[in-house]
Parts: sequence; structure tokens; C-alpha cells
Amino acid sequence: MQPNLIFLKIIFDNAIFANNGWVQIPGKTNRQKALNEIYRVLKPGGIFILTAHQRYYSLLTIFFWLKQWLKFYLLKPLGFTIKEIDFGDMFFVRPYKKENKKVLQFIHLTSQKEVEVQIKNSGFKLLERIKISELSRQDAIERQSSLSKHFNSFKSPIFYICQK
Repeated sequence: MQPNLIFLKIIFDNAIFANNGWVQIPGKTNRQKALNEIYRVLKPGGIFILTAHQRYYSLLTIFFWLKQWLKFYLLKPLGFTIKEIDFGDMFFVRPYKKENKKVLQFIHLTSQKEVEVQIKNSGFKLLERIKISELSRQDAIERQSSLSKHFNSFKSPIFYICQK
């Protein structure tokens, strides 16, 4: 595999992929490649912290997940074109009041198992998994409904603490 980062191997002591940046990379293969590259440039024993929006199911999100299921397991196999790459992909419009514009954004809502498998596949050891509400209840309160009106910041995002 040709590395995309311009850094040599084992150069960084620690790394952080913050603000859910990893889940804004479209495609499972591309997200795995990003983890592999971080592993490559991290020194042995180095700590890597990843944040990811967690997929969760509730009465408020049931229609979104039903629509996802229909797209991926009914329409796509029948040959219909869908813009999402993986189950859990979500496109949404985020308003920016300062600039008076709206921007189409992408995020992949992961399952815990999905993240942990990709962490393991990159070679990292998962040390700990912590919800934002377990770190800071105040931050969870302030971020409530930040992704959508139904977003529950007490369940997501999750911090994954890993070691090389």
C-alpha cells in the first residue's frame, strides 16, 4: 500500500482524530486506510484517540434507519442508484448563519462493532471506549440536537482510546 501521509514511519508519539473527522470520510475502505496510515506513523506504545458518532436506534430515529435498510437491502440489490456508499451514511444540510449559507455535509453513523473491527484491523489495541456524556455531562447537554433535532448527545459521540 502506498502511504498518503508525507510522514515517515513511527514519527509521532500520539495522535488524535477529533471532532468526528474520521466518520466524515466516505467509504469503509477509505476510513480503514486512514486508520492504517495513523498506525503506520505512530511510535510503538503510542496512544491514538478517535471520536465517532455512534449509530443508535430510538423511536425518534426509526424512520431514518428504516429508510436506510430499504435503500441498502431492497433498492440497491434491485439496481437502483443510491448516493450513500455504506449503511449508516447520512447527507444533511447544515446552515451557517454567519455566512448566510447552507452546506451539504456527509457523516457516517457507525456501529460500535464496525469501529472496533476497523481499529483491530489496523493493528491498534482498544484500551477504552467512553461516551461524551461519561466524560462531561455539560458538553453532552450543550451538544444535544447538534447533528439533527433527534440527535442524542448522551449516546454519541464515542471516544475510542487505542494503543499501538
